[in-house]
Amino acid sequence: MTYEKLAILRDAAVVLLALEALVLLVLALLAGWYSVRGLRWLQRRLPGWLGVAHQKVQAANGVTRRAMGAVASPLVRAEGAAAGLRAGLGAARRAIWPRRKR
Repeated sequence: MTYEKLAILRDAAVVLLALEALVLLVLALLAGWYSVRGLRWLQRRLPGWLGVAHQKVQAANGVTRRAMGAVASPLVRAEGAAAGLRAGLGAARRAIWPRRKR
């Protein structure tokens, strides 16, 4: 292979590389362009969808809070009464049988 043919092949490779870079640049620009368009579309449509989802979550939250209040309320009251009873009995025991000093 002569040096002239190598120079021609080198020039063709450089041109091909430049074309590949140009094609990849155009693809990247198109991807960016459509991404921005898609985000603008989402900004217009998303608040409505999120509002509906927020309402559903708030409704579920209310039902859950009411159910947990109905289930937990008797247990909390019983635990409070037991703690008060323990404290009262402890105070009565200390009043009746005080500790001896050593």
